Order: sequence, then C-alpha cells, then structure tokens
Amino acid sequence: KEPQSPRMRWNWVIGGTVALLIISVIAAIVLTTDDQGQREEGSSEPAAASEGLPETSDYHSLLVAYDDPDEIYLGTHQGLFASSDGGASWRQTGAIEGDVMNLARDASNQDVLYAAGHQLFQKSTDGGETWKDIPLDDAIAETRASDGVKGVDIHGFAADPTQADTVYAAVANRGLYRSTDGGASFVKLSDTGAAGVAVTETDPRRIYLADARQGLLVSTDEAMSWKLLQLGVFSVAVAPDESHRALAAGKAIYLSDDGESFRQVQAGPTNGFGRVAFAPSDASRAYAVGYDRVPYVSQDGGRTWNER
Repeated sequence: KEPQSPRMRWNWVIGGTVALLIISVIAAIVLTTDDQGQREEGSSEPAAASEGLPETSDYHSLLVAYDDPDEIYLGTHQGLFASSDGGASWRQTGAIEGDVMNLARDASNQDVLYAAGHQLFQKSTDGGETWKDIPLDDAIAETRASDGVKGVDIHGFAADPTQADTVYAAVANRGLYRSTDGGASFVKLSDTGAAGVAVTETDPRRIYLADARQGLLVSTDEAMSWKLLQLGVFSVAVAPDESHRALAAGKAIYLSDDGESFRQVQAGPTNGFGRVAFAPSDASRAYAVGYDRVPYVSQDGGRTWNER
C-alpha cells in the first residue's frame, strides 16, 4: 500500500476536526435541556420561565387574595395579571390599563382594592373586577400649565391594615403622604419617599419604606424619623398579625424576625427580585417575583424558598 501524501493526511486532520466540532455543538444543545427536557435549545433561561411570570417590561406589585393563598394579583407596566394556582400560570385581566406600580387592600373590606402608579390612581369595590379613577387631590397631584390636566406619580403605596380608608402614598420626588378618607385627600408626613411601603398590623406607627437607592428604612413614630436597616432592597412586606416579622426583596430575599435585623434567606437571580408578599389567610405562605421571569414561593413564612 502506497503511503499517504501530505495533502491526504491534512484532509484527514481537517475532517476529524470538523467531526469533533459537530459532536461538541450537539452535546452543548443537549446539555441546555434540563432534567425534565423542558428548556429550549440554547436557552439560558430557567425552564420555569417559559411557564412562569408573564412577559412584561417590569413586575411592579404583588397582592395575594384575602381568603385564598393561591390567588395572586400581579401589577405590571402593561396592566394587571392574575394567577389562581399559586403563580404557576397567569392571565391578563384587562381590568386595568397602564403602569400598576402598587396594589393594596382596604382594612375594613376585602373587596376594596387600590391601584396606584405612574399616572394611575384607581379603586375597585368588587374585588378587582372593575376599577374607577379616584379624583386627584392637589396635595399629591401636579397640574400641567398647558392644559390644566392633573397627573400623579405614586411610586409606593400601602393600606393601613387596621384603619378603614387609611392609605399611604409615596409620591415621586415629593415624599410620603397619608389619607384617612380612601384617597380623597392627603396630608404630607415626610419628605422621604420610596418604591415600597408597608405598615404593620399590630403597630400602625411602624412604617417601612423600601427603595433601590435608599435601601430599607423603618419609622416607629409615624414617619417623623427614619432608620436604615438594609441596603440593596426594592420592596418590603410585613407578616399578617405580626409587627416584627418582615420580608424584603431586591438583590436577594431577606427575612427579619424582630423588625430590625435582616438576614439573607434566598440568593437572587442575576437581576434580583421585584416584589414580595405574604398571604393574608396563611402567614406561612409568601411569594416573590424574580426578574428572571420565575415566581418563587415560601411555605414556612419566608425562611426557605423554591421556584414555582
């Protein structure tokens, strides 16, 4: 048999290299499929993302139904979404159009809900089926000189869990305001504002503010003074019937048992977490939304978390 020429040997080398590259590409595609084979080829998103949170530009607010821990409302830049299976699947309600930055429930009536955000301030008296605009009080609104139209930018909003018709609004670049008549009129409490607001049920004088730039703040004197508790926090929620157990979310999820010291209980995805919320009817159930489009759930009051 005649020895191979240098050209023939080089062709074998090239052919072998191409074959190895093809095998490597096939292996890489196979490896991107998760244990259940649900992840798309080449995708860097977790498998749960395909059936997780809706594809919107932001996840602004989170509210769990008063009597059903599996019923969740999600406010986004593209309106209001709802889930009836604990966050496994979502539907767009079409009830609100616009930037639903905040959702809150009145203390006296579970069917009375508030939605507040950028150029949005509405109330529902039928559990979220229909919504109506709340006339804007001059204390929180800005009036355009060109046409006299009022507008509002409410970055943070919460309802007092003990007092009917009492709500708090953190207005962008203006501070924190309180209303005792269901949002008809407001009084300014503090120059400090935030994206997240929470009021404790057993101690209404204790107010939390959460903001990506300022961190997590707490006041124990009805917003007269503030104390920094945790950096890297965007939202906050207080456990029902407990004044000192609280959750905060941002770069990670943090839990406090005393209302003062927070410890990390769940590392965040690359872009961190949005909102966090407790279930009023089951204080052991809590939810968080990750900016990786994955919902997270805790069954032990926020101590441990799993992807939904």
